[in-house]
Amino acid sequence: MAWWKREPEDDTAAQIESYLAHETDENIARGMTEEDARAAARRKFGNATAVREQIYEMSRLPWLEDLRRDTLLGIRQLRRSPAFAAAGIGILALGIAATTVIFSIAYGVLLRDLPFEDPSRLVALGTSLRTAGLGKTYAGAADYFDWRKRQQVFDDLALTRAIANFNLTGAGEPERLLGARTTASLFSTLRAAPLIGRTFTEEEQLDPGKASSVAVLSHGLWQRRFGGNPAIIGSTILLNGTPTQVLGIMGREFQYPSREFELWTPLYLPADELKGRLDYSYLCVARLRPGLTLEQAGAQMSIIAADLAREYPRTNKGAEVYIGPMLNDMTGSVRSSLWMLLAAVGVLFLVGCLNLANLLLARAVNRDRELTIRASLGATQTRLARQSFGETIPLAMGGCALGLLAAHWL
Repeated sequence: MAWWKREPEDDTAAQIESYLAHETDENIARGMTEEDARAAARRKFGNATAVREQIYEMSRLPWLEDLRRDTLLGIRQLRRSPAFAAAGIGILALGIAATTVIFSIAYGVLLRDLPFEDPSRLVALGTSLRTAGLGKTYAGAADYFDWRKRQQVFDDLALTRAIANFNLTGAGEPERLLGARTTASLFSTLRAAPLIGRTFTEEEQLDPGKASSVAVLSHGLWQRRFGGNPAIIGSTILLNGTPTQVLGIMGREFQYPSREFELWTPLYLPADELKGRLDYSYLCVARLRPGLTLEQAGAQMSIIAADLAREYPRTNKGAEVYIGPMLNDMTGSVRSSLWMLLAAVGVLFLVGCLNLANLLLARAVNRDRELTIRASLGATQTRLARQSFGETIPLAMGGCALGLLAAHWL
């Protein structure tokens, strides 16, 4: 028999026989007959059956063997009560799936860092107009250029107009895409390099002709619409009926302002549009310089805001600069709702566990006679409790497996 198929009892018996044969040979060498020599060897060795049992108990893991037996017994019991098994597994699966899905959403939105280099230094800037009853608004384009020129606390700032829909026509079915017009500094501020190609430059952004004829595409759009073909770099596509050159493709992880945005074009702002100073509809993001805190940046931006209020009293009087972590700014509108939803799902899971506990208790009461008979036959309370625990293992494994599959699908 091959060694990997040999039973442990066979190995033990072979070792015992080898020992007896060795002792028998030594006794024969001392002058005994073969029959007397073998009898003497057996007397010296002792009870072979008892030795086998001792070796077996020493070589196995009793608790693991008992757990295996209790689990198999639990499976047989559940097969006799399919309605109870289905109810228990369904309750666990529902609670695990709902909790896992909502926690995954909360983790991805609220707890996970932004997918950019050194995200703790990224901040969002906006305008606070308390005199007009607006605690926080987006940034103004004219203010952005003044902030960028006068500040000394950020490596760079970027301005983005997120409301920009594009009609993609030409080869293939027409599509309406969500895109953003942004300053060229966005990619350097976020420390985001394109996967292939390049991003647009500040010269292209400030040139009205070039600003409307170049674009950077998202990884998802590149894969979905153009099949991931690198030859798209330098080629021309039609956006809003305008021939537009594709400069580069961003990486899969680049998502700004959100994952729904599929392309970015230069943000060109005519001089007359900046004179009004009352268009607060832009997203502004900045990167703190190393060694500076949010409070230090806020102090300098407050000084700049006061200077602008004196220079432009008609538009900037009472205007303050809001500054906060970029992550909080992006998730602020859904933070409370997600935490409440996660808490509600957690309560639902606890209620499900309580319901399952009640089902198990009711089942134990119905099996009172069976447990009494087992106890009368010598089963200890520990053995009965371990058997009951073994019956819950198939329920837990089935509920977890089904719950995780449902969560993955959801």
